[in-house]
Amino acid sequence: MTKLSQLNLLIAVVNVFPLFHELGHAVAATLLGFKVLGFGLTNIVAYTLIELPFRPLTVFERVAIYGSGGLVQGGIALYTLILALKYPSQDTARTIRPLILTTVMAIGYGILETVVTGLYHGT
Repeated sequence: MTKLSQLNLLIAVVNVFPLFHELGHAVAATLLGFKVLGFGLTNIVAYTLIELPFRPLTVFERVAIYGSGGLVQGGIALYTLILALKYPSQDTARTIRPLILTTVMAIGYGILETVVTGLYHGT
């Protein structure tokens, strides 16, 4: 893979990954009965707009909505790592450490997002 191809792949992943993360929030909110007004990606921020009820969210609702984005993100990273290990190529030895690091960071971010915003926010 050429340097330009690697750069294009990185740009694609950096722009698409947050959309899947936000889609996780949107699906969880929809499954809990909330109206999702939209989600997207700006130059700096990915976002999900959810119409919230005129009552405080329960702990379960907060954890489910906030944590679902990180769960999707961690799941995609873990799936990518499993595929890399199952179907190794000549580049696997060189790329396995960054894949492991990315997976751990994605799962860690999901846990952090769930704990900080899901449990702490709104209490």
